[in-house]
Amino acid sequence: LRPDGRVLGRARPTSIGINTITSADGSALVKQGDTMVLAGVQLSIVQPEDSQPTIGRVNVTVEVAPFSSADWRPGRAPELVATVAEHLEQVLFGRSASAESVPSAGNAPCSGCFSLRQLCIAEGKAVWSASLHVYVLNVDGCVLDAVLLAAVAALQATALPATTVSEDGKARRQAPDQDLAPGATVVAGRRLLLGLTPLALTCALYKEHLLVDPTAEEEGLAGSLVTVVMDELGTLHGLFHPGGSRPVSPHDMVRCVESTRLHHNEVAGLLRQSLEDAIGGMDVDTTVA
Repeated sequence: LRPDGRVLGRARPTSIGINTITSADGSALVKQGDTMVLAGVQLSIVQPEDSQPTIGRVNVTVEVAPFSSADWRPGRAPELVATVAEHLEQVLFGRSASAESVPSAGNAPCSGCFSLRQLCIAEGKAVWSASLHVYVLNVDGCVLDAVLLAAVAALQATALPATTVSEDGKARRQAPDQDLAPGATVVAGRRLLLGLTPLALTCALYKEHLLVDPTAEEEGLAGSLVTVVMDELGTLHGLFHPGGSRPVSPHDMVRCVESTRLHHNEVAGLLRQSLEDAIGGMDVDTTVA
């Protein structure tokens, strides 16, 4: 048994709170053991780039709360912030990350899961710009796992409001009972969608043992750490290995991937139920452009 009483292959209890920030367009609070992450989405209307008239924008920021981790120092962000932000953008939006990765165990990592085209309001005139802000409130291991889950939940909880587009191409959120100006058109509100649901699991390799979902203490004792990102189809979206004293063998990788497959089934079910409980009755158009 591990210090917290778990067997080697058991993850910590996870909870997902949907739309916990009332001022955000979508948000989620994830607790994974004592690791706690809050993610929120804020929407604004902007003009698209001339070269990409149907492509919206997503800006991602990751912050760590003061004193949330042992390596927090005033005026200096912990090293994990940049690494986690890069991995998050790589998985969700297909943007490259510079951190070291290990070869895949049978499946090649695929591109991002979020289509920026669904943020289009009126081609060449207006698109949504989404600010995805992730705040790590407490660190006790597996930060990327919790950050990715919170980001996915917040995006899936976000609804694009109905908008009106005037004849001259100016768009704004449609207010309740708003009179429609002559020549203006209405774009129906709709939920943001992810084509797939990528989730992560970190495994610690300690001697010949594999520990699923390690705490910060266990991460410090591990010979190596491996984080696997997988979707519901079993496709790998990332394999991250930040180094360590213990070599990672192909057999180790297979064990990590299989553990992630089982973990995904459980957490994805929890995510679906949390979303249904919070916003299941939302009447929006879910068609992706």
